[in-house]
Amino acid sequence: MPRLFQTPRTTLTWATLEEWLACAWRIERRRHSRFSNEQAGLHIRALPVSIIYQSASRTTLTGCDRLLRRGGTRFCQPPRGQRRHAPQTALIAAIANRLAQLDRADDHASIRPGHNSRNTALP
Repeated sequence: MPRLFQTPRTTLTWATLEEWLACAWRIERRRHSRFSNEQAGLHIRALPVSIIYQSASRTTLTGCDRLLRRGGTRFCQPPRGQRRHAPQTALIAAIANRLAQLDRADDHASIRPGHNSRNTALP
């Protein structure tokens, strides 16, 4: 049974990246206030990188990437020069790495048996 996470200061619970994204959109649709802005920040910080690496859905990964890069002001990464300590930065990098892993696995699976490059190991 997967571990169930709860976003602090909310009743939102999730266990997968897809559920986390659905909860993020619920927070984003709420009326803007200091409290909902705080909930969004806590929701971002509550997402462990390990959940990203467990996801195999490109749609969910690209949806999370889009939310964190160009989404609403509550979830979007800060402007350049302020990203170093932002929690979105590590998540965006993990999403990009996971998408690259999925691409490599698909590419490797598409090579016919007996092809010379099939002998290279996957990380």
